[in-house]
Amino acid sequence: MKFEYSPQYLKTSQSRMLNDDFLDWLDNKGFEYREVNLILDGGNFVFNGKDTAIITKRILEDNPDYTKREIISKLKEELHLNNIILINEELGDVLGHADGQVHFIQSNILLMSDFIGKEEVKKQIKKTSPSIEIVEIPSSYTEENQYDEEIPSAKGLYVNILETADVLYLPQYGLKNDQRVYDIVRQYTDKKIQLVNMDKISTMGGSINCLTWYCPEYLLPD
Repeated sequence: MKFEYSPQYLKTSQSRMLNDDFLDWLDNKGFEYREVNLILDGGNFVFNGKDTAIITKRILEDNPDYTKREIISKLKEELHLNNIILINEELGDVLGHADGQVHFIQSNILLMSDFIGKEEVKKQIKKTSPSIEIVEIPSSYTEENQYDEEIPSAKGLYVNILETADVLYLPQYGLKNDQRVYDIVRQYTDKKIQLVNMDKISTMGGSINCLTWYCPEYLLPD
């Protein structure tokens, strides 16, 4: 599925150019896909690998022509999901991405960052999926050396993790919580943990998950 890329935080001309360039790349590489008429950023889709996804309520603002019920129904149908959990955006996050708040480390275990409003987000998650275990990990967010005056730095944001089939890529920032977060994450995965220094590039507003696009092997072109 290829959702429409037209976020509030970019000018229409910029998002259209990026969207078109990505479609050209997909076509040139031979990917098979179907376009879905919904605006949804990749960073605002946190999947548990089975039947549940967490998305912030930004999707409602981005798609005013659809009702909440219609959006949830369309996502479930297109992506073959049973549960769509809508959560509040993190205060001050102009991107409105869920991957800056939570990450499924197992299908029923959710890592949650330390942010203002997290208790309400916990309630929203538990209301839809009470069986999900929530594990808090610290955040060491800092504005030091922030690159963009509008988009906050992601330095110190540990929950922005990338996972492949065999490896978990965990951001490190040269901060005091680096080891503490590693120790917590190690308890919940048997995968190899690859530590990635994101100290400088994260100041531009994103960490590992923001900077990558993971495609399972079975979806790769022949």
